Amino acid sequence: MKKLMFLGTLLAATFASVSATFATPSLPNLSAPHIDATGALPNNRGASSSTYFFQVHVQGYTLSSVTIDLPEEIKGGGTIDVVDQLNRSVGTTVTPQGNKAVVSFAQPVATGTTLNFYMRNISIAWNKKDLIHQIPVSAKFANLDSDIPLGLVRVQTYGK
Repeated sequence: MKKLMFLGTLLAATFASVSATFATPSLPNLSAPHIDATGALPNNRGASSSTYFFQVHVQGYTLSSVTIDLPEEIKGGGTIDVVDQLNRSVGTTVTPQGNKAVVSFAQPVATGTTLNFYMRNISIAWNKKDLIHQIPVSAKFANLDSDIPLGLVRVQTYGK
């Protein structure tokens, strides 16, 4: 009986360690430009208006512009400020194109740079508050002609 209990315990420990090994997610290749973080400041219901932000880590290629594709319920018209990882302002020009905002850089942004984008005074339709919005962000690189998707910026909005 003791041998059977020992064998059962040994098998259970073996299966637990093997399944944990296969369940470990593999990290994606982060040598490509990507969105690191998103959020709102302040991030609570009592705020009269939030500043939405996202962070882009530039890797692999120099960056020449970023396109923010706002959904219908979110209107531009606010400001978009961009700073680097040392909180220094980055020279940009923001060009509205319908419900998109194209942020062009005065100088191509070097690889290894982290950019913080702050979207202020963004108007959200009154019946679309208290929702989570996904905003597609893409980028154009100095040596490529087309926009490459970077990911989605998650924006949590609060109703009044």
